[in-house]
Amino acid sequence: MHIFLSNFQYQITLTASRLALNLLERDKIIEFTHYLMNNGYYDDLMLEILDDCNYLTIDELSELLSKTLENLNLITLNKEQAKYFYTFSLICPFIIRPFKPSFYAYHYFSDKNSENKILDLCSMLSQNYHYNYNAIDNIDNFVNYAYIFEENIALKIDIHKPILEFLDECEHWLNSNQNTITTIIQRASLIK
Repeated sequence: MHIFLSNFQYQITLTASRLALNLLERDKIIEFTHYLMNNGYYDDLMLEILDDCNYLTIDELSELLSKTLENLNLITLNKEQAKYFYTFSLICPFIIRPFKPSFYAYHYFSDKNSENKILDLCSMLSQNYHYNYNAIDNIDNFVNYAYIFEENIALKIDIHKPILEFLDECEHWLNSNQNTITTIIQRASLIK
């Protein structure tokens, strides 16, 4: 069974996951509220978010947005579901079907931009390790690769092997959590 999400469904689900993990900043909550309105969604709580945004705390804005998603019958996620979807959103761009990173390695190594994106993700994970600890599943394993990359770059050692190992780790995580991710995506695909 193949399930596809539109960009709109994906953005709502990603925002719902970031909301549940307390990763949304004030301006992103306001921006997302406008995004919903621009796409034909409306709830009275949205006006509270927009009208009172300067007077409400980030927690109050988050609570209003969460209630808005619920009132509009859009997806809401608990913290565990949010953690899985957020992790999925970070590593998904680096996994190419049919999940055989070693077979597709030439793509990453012939394209410096792709290689830099992997290094940037690992750097972001390690720099925000404590901040993201409760937001990213399996963060310890992913962050270990960031340290390997840094060390290999500093020692001018080839980083292709650790990149392949990182991609294998992403593949392993995705395969291990496929049922959970599929369930979330199935729910998200119902968003109209």
